[in-house]
Amino acid sequence: MSSQFADGERRKVKRRALMALTTVLFLLLVSGPLGYMWLEDMSFFDALYMTVITVTTMGFREVKEMGLGRKLLTLFIIVVGVSSLFLLISSLI
Repeated sequence: MSSQFADGERRKVKRRALMALTTVLFLLLVSGPLGYMWLEDMSFFDALYMTVITVTTMGFREVKEMGLGRKLLTLFIIVVGVSSLFLLISSLI
């Protein structure tokens, strides 16, 4: 009986972790473009593109030259986005 309780608790914890990580990634995919649009006067599509290639570690090419503000925003997106994405993937396995 206690192993069933432990399994149920593990599932609850896993579900909460998945929800938290999914929320962080969603917020990052919303706030990242807004940050690029505000700091660098980018179009929404260019800002979303920069956020997605940063989070997915594609790094295909930058839309504009990077100023200090954009470098700091990109570093934040890399640290939060990549670590959240990796945690999300590892919790699914």
